[in-house]
Amino acid sequence: MTIMFVNIVLRSGREISLYELLMSYTYAGLLEGRKSERGNEQILRTLCQHASRLWKPAPFLILSQARYLGDLSRELPRFTFVARFLSFRPIGNSNKNASNLVMIWLASELDPVLPGDVVKEIEAIDWDKLAENFDLVG
Repeated sequence: MTIMFVNIVLRSGREISLYELLMSYTYAGLLEGRKSERGNEQILRTLCQHASRLWKPAPFLILSQARYLGDLSRELPRFTFVARFLSFRPIGNSNKNASNLVMIWLASELDPVLPGDVVKEIEAIDWDKLAENFDLVG
């Protein structure tokens, strides 16, 4: 078994770590019929609901969402990744000891799990604006 440690340094200088990762098939819930604009829109909407059920109440971000919403008639990439990233440094002056953000991305291939374009988009996020502080241990 290979254990993967992924650390990313954001443009702000903050280091974040991939803490939890879930992969699923984007169209796994499609019971019958063709893929459609309405179906694609529904899939993108349920990604947010799924993320909030997994890591409630962590905030979340769908990477490249505008690209998918811009043309809902196109087939979405085959795989969906939902990942919780942590920074072992809180945002601002907080009595919490870490911060976290759930990120969602779609990909056509399983390997690499974090393609270069996804890493570049992650590096550019404003962690202090999007993430939320929490305590690692209760």
